[in-house]
Amino acid sequence: MSKLHKFLAFFSFSFLFIITHAFSSEDLSLWLKKMSITFSGYTKSETLINFPALIVLEETDAGIGFYYSDFFSPPYNDLRFADSDGVTPLDFEVETWNDNGKSYVWVKFPELTSLTTVYVLWGKEGVTVPTCNTDGSVWSEDFIGVWHMNQTNALDSTANELHAEAFGPIATTEGVIYRSDEFNGISTYLNIGDNEVLEPETITFSAWVKITGAGSHQDRVFMFSKGRDNVKGFFSYGLAYHNDSRKIGAILSNGSVISLEDTVETPWQTWIYVAGSYSEGAFKYYRDGVLR
Repeated sequence: MSKLHKFLAFFSFSFLFIITHAFSSEDLSLWLKKMSITFSGYTKSETLINFPALIVLEETDAGIGFYYSDFFSPPYNDLRFADSDGVTPLDFEVETWNDNGKSYVWVKFPELTSLTTVYVLWGKEGVTVPTCNTDGSVWSEDFIGVWHMNQTNALDSTANELHAEAFGPIATTEGVIYRSDEFNGISTYLNIGDNEVLEPETITFSAWVKITGAGSHQDRVFMFSKGRDNVKGFFSYGLAYHNDSRKIGAILSNGSVISLEDTVETPWQTWIYVAGSYSEGAFKYYRDGVLR
């Protein structure tokens, strides 16, 4: 059975342009602080399996309260997440930690519905951060690569370690989720090199993007692109912005070129979520979750 492989990236685009881990033996009942988290915002009927959800932590008086000063193994060595039973650990990855503001953490849920309740735990001395924070466990094997784009050399959060190399002066700026990379649309880019995992039979690739203004090129400018291998014949794919029409689209080449363009112009200075999907011979393009 073929698998749906996924990319996930977060970046700004400018036109000036189930596994057992060592920490599963921990007795989470010994943690002094525990707060429940629900997901009422997810209203679909489908149960999401092994889904990485973003949890944003910030100091609050609600419930038992959440304060960074209550961490006994700072900065976040005693941070844990548990399933609905309150004791079964969940894999997590801290994207960024800020004692003076918001902290962004990705948590992998074996099952996620609108009725899901999980727990965040803290307040335990003498513990270390579990390996799931850095070994890619949050992202299932269906994810080829995940780039948060919060630093100029974008690191891949999956176990594939497809880390990017920066070319040109790439800036960092505010993003939808913490920080993002900003490109000039001409000479700055990130290169993750070639790897056979980039050539699956089915694939979904997506990104948060923001166009900041008009570009100098009249043709399209690629925001993400996997080049074609003419020797092996593997297909190429990508996301591109068309300067003349001011529209974003998805492009795929698998013997012939398929270009799917948005039906409306892309508003400048606005974050949008775009995705291309290829499966069983069908190529689709989505904008903000809506099929175009």
